[in-house]
Amino acid sequence: MNASYQPFHKQAMDLKYKFQDMVDDPYDPTAKVLQREVHSLTQDIEAQKHPRDIENRIKVIQQQLQQAKAQSGQQALSYQDNDYLHHNFEQLRTDIRRLPNY
Repeated sequence: MNASYQPFHKQAMDLKYKFQDMVDDPYDPTAKVLQREVHSLTQDIEAQKHPRDIENRIKVIQQQLQQAKAQSGQQALSYQDNDYLHHNFEQLRTDIRRLPNY
């Protein structure tokens, strides 16, 4: 893996594991979609896809987090965990924009 992608891969893996720890109901449909998207994000970074493609994947994850927050009834994540993840994915998105080939 290119050295410029390594810190982003580590950051994405950390977020993946934090997400897994924070999820209240791993069988919730929203949680499953988020889990697939977060896994795809790590694969995109491993494949060294174009930074804009990675950024778009992060945007999808953030949209899913917003939808999960807006759902009434059973929540896959607590509001605090949702906000924490959304903020950290936004930080990753900002960092991705600093790649030289952005």
